[in-house]
Amino acid sequence: MVYEAKLKELQTLFPDARSGELLGYLQIRNGSVDEAASQYKSTRAWRTGFPSPTILDCAPFLRIPEGNSGPDGCVVCLEDMQGDCARDKRGRPIVASIGMLHGTAKEMQSQMVYATNRALLYAKEGELEAQCSVIEVVPRTGANPTFRFPDTAVRTVLDLQRHHFPGSAVASTTHFCGLPRAVTWGFALCKPFMAKETYENMLLMPNFAHLPEHIEPSSTLREWGGDLDFDLEAYVAWRAAEEGLELSQDQLPRRYDSYATPVDTAEEENPLAGVASASLKDVASKMATVSKRGSGVGMFASYKWKDKLLACTAGCLLYFASSEVSETNCVDKLIPLQGSYVEEVTDVTGPSKDHRVFCVITPARSYHFAVAEEEELRTWIEIISSEAEAAVG
Repeated sequence: MVYEAKLKELQTLFPDARSGELLGYLQIRNGSVDEAASQYKSTRAWRTGFPSPTILDCAPFLRIPEGNSGPDGCVVCLEDMQGDCARDKRGRPIVASIGMLHGTAKEMQSQMVYATNRALLYAKEGELEAQCSVIEVVPRTGANPTFRFPDTAVRTVLDLQRHHFPGSAVASTTHFCGLPRAVTWGFALCKPFMAKETYENMLLMPNFAHLPEHIEPSSTLREWGGDLDFDLEAYVAWRAAEEGLELSQDQLPRRYDSYATPVDTAEEENPLAGVASASLKDVASKMATVSKRGSGVGMFASYKWKDKLLACTAGCLLYFASSEVSETNCVDKLIPLQGSYVEEVTDVTGPSKDHRVFCVITPARSYHFAVAEEEELRTWIEIISSEAEAAVG
């Protein structure tokens, strides 16, 4: 094992953690024990504020509308309901994505977390916790098409996976099946939102013909050309019984509407809206002008860098409408730091070649900031890390 000695060191810090889980943090942090420990601490903090999803959170998306051969979009671990699951030829649990996740960011996060947690139950002891994902791009009969370029809500799922399930992010293989060859080039646009290993482990295929190279027929769904039958309704009922939950019989299958804009609960309200930067100057752990990259989301949005006043205080990160400290420059965005992590990134170009970029990764989304000086970069990372850790309690 490449990181055997470092894994033992990390295990002394977190003796109750699974070795395969910790190995994922070492892998994504390139073997740095300190960075892996810091990221794992933020995961433990995130878990306290993100209740474990149940089958009730996923059931509306797993259920099949009357007359259809499948749901619009869902994700599910192919459990045999007898103590094991379907696996690929490398022994990794198989997670099926029928269509693409939909709903609000929080709903999609819950679905991903539930399926991933179920898959982790079948991970081999001591091995890097990863899975084999098969995504059906073409909708099943009667289902609404859900496959789309990752929007803001989808990107929160990718960020969450990379940060809190790093083994799945860096060591899993994802088979996109039924993808028109004419649009495979578009996947290059997904690269900034994925862990490097995740992007490189994607297989973009026009159909399911390649799956026998990776999965035995007994673990391949019949819809993919294999011998496995998987009843989604039976699965939902089994999980509800196992979790001691009662399903609502009048709960309708959740449909996807590409024109609808769901109310998203993932974004935190800003209780400091209207508070001036001047009034926070003396209480903030740090306040200074930085460059912030645009989200690139929205009709008139871009990835351009703009100067913003940034402050860190009371377990939160705040940025303001402009870069001045005044009575008129008010809080534009409040970012709770519980379950968040900050790191320097080198694959994002700042406003100039001399700028250093750091990224604040939260359960909801990621934010990129840039500063000109190395010392300034280290100071921001240290202070934000400290505030994030303090936010746990």
